[in-house]
Amino acid sequence: MAASTWMLLEVLSLIGHVIGHAPFWPMRVGCKPPKAGDHCMANPIELQSSTDQISIRHSATNASQGNATYAPGESYVVEIHSPEDAEHLLYVSHGSLKVPETPDVLIACGSLLAAWGEEAAHRTVSWTAPPSGTGATVISLLVASGYGPVTLYE
Repeated sequence: MAASTWMLLEVLSLIGHVIGHAPFWPMRVGCKPPKAGDHCMANPIELQSSTDQISIRHSATNASQGNATYAPGESYVVEIHSPEDAEHLLYVSHGSLKVPETPDVLIACGSLLAAWGEEAAHRTVSWTAPPSGTGATVISLLVASGYGPVTLYE
């Protein structure tokens, strides 16, 4: 075989490993939230109850929202906290996400999904609440540290 053929085979052999990282989620499974039993970074996703991994505060008043209600169309700051550096995927069922433009972040699925491939322990995202009458919004946070475990908080 020619050297270029070997190089192509070597590159193709890496694709299965790379596709599992958080930013590849929408290409791999489409625009749906992660759920327990799905796989990311070659590991099954485990569901955990959220404690302090996500904090939400109103952008204008800086008041903490907790798991309370939102005001339609208002902007909120969503802070992600991990005990250690990790890749993150944030998915909201309604509204839209906005993050500072950096090369390591992907905004996809009509701004419902933000994913970071570069590991960090803290992230800040802006979320605009959906219009009135939309109903409950589920915020899902996928945390992938190294190659496991992969934890999902809702």
